[in-house]
Amino acid sequence: MPKKILFAFLGLVIIGALATTSYFIFNQGAARPSAEGGPGERGIAITPRSAKAFLTDPDIERWAVVVGISDYKNNPAVTDLKYADRDAQSFYDFLVSPQGGCFKTENIQLLLNQKATVSNLRSALGTFLGKTADKDLVVIYMAGHGAPDPKKWENLYFLTHDADLDSLPNTAYPMDDLTRDLQRYIKAKKVIVITDACHSAAVSGGMIAMRGNEGYRVNDYLKKLAESREGCTFITASRAGEGSQESEKWGSGHGVFTHFLLEGLKGKADRNGDGFITMKEAYDYLYPKVQRESENGQAPFASAYLDNSIPIGICEPEKIGLTSRPVSQLPPTPVTQAPPKETVDIVELANYYLSLTDVSGREYEARHAYSLALQTNLPKEKSTEIKGRLIELNKKLVFSSFPTPDSTIYTVKAGDNITNISQKYNVETGMGDIALGHIRRINGLKTRNIFSNDILKILTGQIWVHISKTNLTMTLYINDDFIKEYRISVGDPTRNCDTPVGTYTIGTKTIHPTWYKKTDDGRKEEVPYGDTRNVLGTRWMAFRETPSLGIHGTTMPETIGKKISNGSVRMYNADVEEVYDLISKGAKIVVEE
Repeated sequence: MPKKILFAFLGLVIIGALATTSYFIFNQGAARPSAEGGPGERGIAITPRSAKAFLTDPDIERWAVVVGISDYKNNPAVTDLKYADRDAQSFYDFLVSPQGGCFKTENIQLLLNQKATVSNLRSALGTFLGKTADKDLVVIYMAGHGAPDPKKWENLYFLTHDADLDSLPNTAYPMDDLTRDLQRYIKAKKVIVITDACHSAAVSGGMIAMRGNEGYRVNDYLKKLAESREGCTFITASRAGEGSQESEKWGSGHGVFTHFLLEGLKGKADRNGDGFITMKEAYDYLYPKVQRESENGQAPFASAYLDNSIPIGICEPEKIGLTSRPVSQLPPTPVTQAPPKETVDIVELANYYLSLTDVSGREYEARHAYSLALQTNLPKEKSTEIKGRLIELNKKLVFSSFPTPDSTIYTVKAGDNITNISQKYNVETGMGDIALGHIRRINGLKTRNIFSNDILKILTGQIWVHISKTNLTMTLYINDDFIKEYRISVGDPTRNCDTPVGTYTIGTKTIHPTWYKKTDDGRKEEVPYGDTRNVLGTRWMAFRETPSLGIHGTTMPETIGKKISNGSVRMYNADVEEVYDLISKGAKIVVEE
């Protein structure tokens, strides 16, 4: 392979999230979840009190390793970058500023250019971050080139300042070592990883330079890395095959993704006005701006749900006693262009996709733009049009074997069956019939039979349900993207059988359920499936928190669309069977007025 064929890897690696959840945010390849979800608040929202407690808790230390390499030392085949070091410096400045929560400078290692050697990077990720404790927050940001070994293509490396393409094993940082370091040394369970990738090694002419479009192998590798540590998810700032753009017009010299990420974290992403910015809010802010500013050449998207409870940016830090200031190690870049114009909102982006007769190759981004647009106050006609487009997109993205970032592709091996495959991927642990339904429905299988080398798609995104009692609808989501809407019936409030508002999880799941009918004298009569008095239809999914309530089918389809049940959610049998196959035990159900 010619030495100049290398792909770049800009790793904004923020490590920090909630409990055992980790976020890998890469700038190349996944679909973006929204910050606040659909109707009402979805996910765990922060409050000013909880945010202040997190940011000021003396038992929680916040750590960071920030790496930015624009200057490469040893090999003319490695083209220097323009703004990787500046992106890293700006991210460091944000973290130590009051708006970023005043990370202690002794808890951050900043490795720019000549300081970003392979030995220093190993020390930072291993020895330095090895000091972290369970409750801590860790942030890693890496900006620079990435490349495969020219002598052994499957070996991938992050190119440090002293990297030599003739001897990458001895002079660069192996991606395999990042797996090892995360697992062996970093004890913190609050982990987010953000990567703004990838820089181009060769294209630099004109006002806007591309940061490469050959980084798909790095992103594929990093996805596997995310899966290697329990709870990891990731977001990328552009999809595989796209480049990451950088230009002086963005913040006087930045990558477009990093520019809008920092702009959002510094306050503009505070959608709910609570004074704190979560990563979800920041990502929802930057998504339409990156797409429009890159002229639809760069589309951020995420592979899984992003938590909404960790404060990353603070609008008024003085109110919680954060007042320190950062000191930059890089001189400012003189402003030679006007600041970028304000970019469009998500509704305009959705309208852009609606204007296209064919979104082939951009189905995932279109779905997310449409899903976000549905959260706004759209006219009924526009909302109906968008839902129609979404249903058509999801025939490919969900109800087919088409590969997506929120799924995994499995090649059947000798001895496999659908049950053990499903258990491996936790589609429905220990419940073979349910797992069979999931895999069969997604892959269009007519029987249980599978054969060696068959390719199966398994959804790995978080699938959950939103129920609107007012609209008498159930909406199925994957992460925060719309899948499908169903007509339902809910409890009859005139008989004191109102379906209670709240957040629940799926408990027991049953095919051909028995109905335990309450008699006039207070007893429960067992009415088996098939008895004409059994009204539960073909499926039952209990609310774990209130097992007497749940989601079920019906033997009375004429009642759908009414407030008529004893408190449970009633669906057409064909609809409940589809939902039953897709959602797992423990899935979230949000019931709202």
